[in-house]
Amino acid sequence: MKLEKSLFKIKDLSFADESKLENGRLYVNEKELKEHLLTDKRIAAIDLHIVKPGDPVRVVQIADVIQPQAKADDQYPNFPGALDGQGVVGEGETLVLKDMTILLSDESIKYQKGRPYATGKILDGRGPAADMSFFGKMRHLVLCPKKAESVPLNSYRIAMKVAGLRTAVYLASLAKGQVPDEVEHYELPFLMDTGCGKELPRLAYIMQILMNQMPEIPDAPIFYGDNIHHMLPTIVHPNEILDGALVNAYEGGLNDTYTIQNHPVIKELLARHGKDLNFVGVIATISHASSPARARAASLCAKLAKHVLGADGVVITKSGGGAPEIDMADTALACENLGVKTSILMWQMVSRDAGGNLFADPKLDAITSTATLSGVVRVPAVEKLIGVGGKVFTGDTVDSAFMHMIWNIIGVTDQMGLSHMQSIEY
Repeated sequence: MKLEKSLFKIKDLSFADESKLENGRLYVNEKELKEHLLTDKRIAAIDLHIVKPGDPVRVVQIADVIQPQAKADDQYPNFPGALDGQGVVGEGETLVLKDMTILLSDESIKYQKGRPYATGKILDGRGPAADMSFFGKMRHLVLCPKKAESVPLNSYRIAMKVAGLRTAVYLASLAKGQVPDEVEHYELPFLMDTGCGKELPRLAYIMQILMNQMPEIPDAPIFYGDNIHHMLPTIVHPNEILDGALVNAYEGGLNDTYTIQNHPVIKELLARHGKDLNFVGVIATISHASSPARARAASLCAKLAKHVLGADGVVITKSGGGAPEIDMADTALACENLGVKTSILMWQMVSRDAGGNLFADPKLDAITSTATLSGVVRVPAVEKLIGVGGKVFTGDTVDSAFMHMIWNIIGVTDQMGLSHMQSIEY
């Protein structure tokens, strides 16, 4: 599979009479985009907002972050199953808008003024929260949909995700026919015959993509449009992950779609392929709510890594909090027992007063931290609050300063390593 990502750096973002990309400046016709999105009758109305670095703005109730992308050739689907019809992605050219995101703000997340744990995920335009976040220096188009009457909540939330994906394709398609600022190439030969020589260690990546501790919305499109609630471990080409085959789950993902589109583990393994390692593929799996299902998934992941991909070692990440950590540890032990070395990348589930992991085994001795969930930061008052039922509040109704857990600030802690933060024991 050969994937080419054509990147267009966005220097500015604004509303205008015509949607276009011109000299790095993205102009969005607000009326046209709204009409495009409101063809989905599950959404009664939608408000659009722009947030730029340095703005005295806080976006709350963030349900997902998406990077604008669209296939350059219509023969390939965009976000197959979730948006377009079925088809395989991971090949051809994909147009990508860099240094900007689409933020989905969910009005159904209960917001309480001044309550640091009742805002959903947040993003600040400036201040300490912006400085800590991977997304703090980017430009953002915020979508605030309103649920149509009589539409079930879960159906609305699926519609909200679809609206974000449609916006991603709408914006990135404006780059068609233009010369990109840079091009990224992702290629991995036939996984069973990498052709790089037996002298290099063979590495696979085991990726939890859903946790059943928080069951996903029924019929939510996650992997090629499937809900994956009962998914068995599956071998996936890494290019598929980078190219829209997988989107974040509303409840059970705890990642964001932007990070999946720019998966740091996959990108590094691809970059090192043929140099100091052989990257032999991705095993997609889920965490489970019962011991038998957990044991089955762990043994199947280990079997695929050892006996199908021929891996000498694996990198493993999780997709949630405590219970998925046990799934991850069981999978790692199953691999180690078959002679496959493991390296774990994870955030720590710890309190402010105590540290540690939820597992302890001398075989699992290669663990990299992507920060702890328990850290707090004092975020200042802001002049605008976006996302409270789709509205913008200013003046006397603006949220005051308060302490906020860092895991509720998007882009600070991350399951897959797209973060500036790390926990260090000293």
